[in-house]
Amino acid sequence: MGEFCRSTIFFSDQHLCYADILPPSQEKRVTQRELYYKLLCDSPDYFTSQLQVNRTIQDLVALLRCSRYSLGIMASSRGAIAGRLLLQEPDKEVVDCSTCGSSGYAISGDLELLEKLTMETDARYIIMVEKWLGLRKDDINQLIPEECLVPLKPRDLQIAKSLMSSEILQDSYKEEVAAMVQSGRRAEIEALYCHGYDYLVKFLATKIVQANYL
Repeated sequence: MGEFCRSTIFFSDQHLCYADILPPSQEKRVTQRELYYKLLCDSPDYFTSQLQVNRTIQDLVALLRCSRYSLGIMASSRGAIAGRLLLQEPDKEVVDCSTCGSSGYAISGDLELLEKLTMETDARYIIMVEKWLGLRKDDINQLIPEECLVPLKPRDLQIAKSLMSSEILQDSYKEEVAAMVQSGRRAEIEALYCHGYDYLVKFLATKIVQANYL
């Protein structure tokens, strides 16, 4: 293993602890995506891509001979589920998704965990709902650090130009797209994790209550 890999693992181990990675007994988990943006803000000289963070986590798992889950790290959530469904993780209590409230039960992105999940339901239908919430230019200017901005790719520019020429898109939305094109950069909503792992939830809740979303 080269010098760069050794220093990266040692440095990453320190900052994984700093980034609120707690043992399973604390019932605290962060996704790899959350961790990426937190480290991007705290240590931009060491972590510049999601791939680097993912590989460092893999190195740590191999070095410590433990699971990613035992480090308090999980794959990104794949959504949430609510309704007449009972779920049970290994060695965990049964979760009744009909009592999870409006937030629902978060679907893990950990494929190993999903394979071990037991489910029971008497529902006859499944309804899938997807609601898009985004960052406006004011949000980006006020909340997103420079190091978290992503350069626009040719495909991004192509889609943006198509949106700006659309006759059905509202003018206010076109202004948002035009501002993005002019800056040459975009921001993913997950970049808000740089303000803490609970910040994104609060941000989304405020946007929904204010009906201030794209």
